Amino acid sequence: MKIRLVCVLLMVFLIIPVWAVETDIQLFRGGLLWQGQSQETDFTGGDANGISASQIITYAGTGVTISFSDFLGIAPALDLYTDEMVYLEDYGRAFPTQKTTGSFTGPVAVLLALNLNIPWYMQVDISSITSFSLAAGPGLLFRIPVIPLDGTESMSEISNYTLGRGRWINLQFEPALNFRINDWFGFSVGSKVILPIWHLWDGSDLPFWDSLSAGTMIRMNILM
Repeated sequence: MKIRLVCVLLMVFLIIPVWAVETDIQLFRGGLLWQGQSQETDFTGGDANGISASQIITYAGTGVTISFSDFLGIAPALDLYTDEMVYLEDYGRAFPTQKTTGSFTGPVAVLLALNLNIPWYMQVDISSITSFSLAAGPGLLFRIPVIPLDGTESMSEISNYTLGRGRWINLQFEPALNFRINDWFGFSVGSKVILPIWHLWDGSDLPFWDSLSAGTMIRMNILM
């Protein structure tokens, strides 16, 4: 079902530019993200059982900005990053980890995260070379175990957690200042927030900021 949804969305985004007023390419986008982790507060000294505290990750990707008017459009993008997670049966969930910390008591793996962002895009000109924009809307964050670590034989517990119960659905926000260098090139400086709305239905009692991501973003834009 998830694969079909992604394919349908990609087909829509290939068709939409036909009606677009303007389509710009986000040649590169990336930055640093803080990832919220609440569970470590239950352990003396933090890294018990291999659980890491809230951490900083680096992400990178690409995208397009499709404008239907001078103010409104959409800005689909795909960002990638890697992470490590350990599944602890006692807690029934997977946690961010680092393979050099703690003593593992469950399967641990490297994850490839694919973040497909599908926001509405609003832009307001400040001057002839500067504008403010806000991209806001649903996002799909697929955290897929790809490399087992430390003798782990099966990664199914981790994937069942990260991809189960809609834990890949979120809301994303990207406010930014955009600067036009010339007729074909510009750059943007802003921030990125990933809000894990799946807490509303996954049955856990985790605080809203657990698994929330927030940080910086830069974009290199090809203007068309």
